[in-house]
Amino acid sequence: YIDELLQIKHDDDKKWLNKLNKLPNGLRGLIYEKICLNKKIKNIITIKVSSKFKSTDYLLLNQNLQLKVTKLLAIYLDNAINAIEKVNNPLLEIYLTKVNNYILIDISNTYCYAKNNDSNESKLEHGYGLIIAKNIIDDDINIINTTKINKNIFTQELKIKL
Repeated sequence: YIDELLQIKHDDDKKWLNKLNKLPNGLRGLIYEKICLNKKIKNIITIKVSSKFKSTDYLLLNQNLQLKVTKLLAIYLDNAINAIEKVNNPLLEIYLTKVNNYILIDISNTYCYAKNNDSNESKLEHGYGLIIAKNIIDDDINIINTTKINKNIFTQELKIKL
């Protein structure tokens, strides 16, 4: 019985690793870890990689820039996972592409808009992650971050100069 359970877990892990195959190792490991740590998102998360995006493009970035991008994605993924836990129809999507001389990484998720804008509760829920993200972005001219809201979909877009 235990062997069966382990085989099912192994097969599930292989499926996810195959889905993440087009991603560079650092990003693949980060996203895989988030999926393993939060079983709920396994059936919700969608990962799309444009044919324009190549892992080798990402690997050409210097190691310091790769580390910064990984930190940003970790923060944004944690916030997205936190947000989808509060909605009825959760959606989490990661999209990677390359446009001109930039790598674009979008993290989109459904969210529940807090009607009371004066509430500090929603601001406090994210801890220091967004402050760290802002500092990383402010300190590096090679990273541009934009946020978009379309109905109940919140998107963080990272634009990384090659």
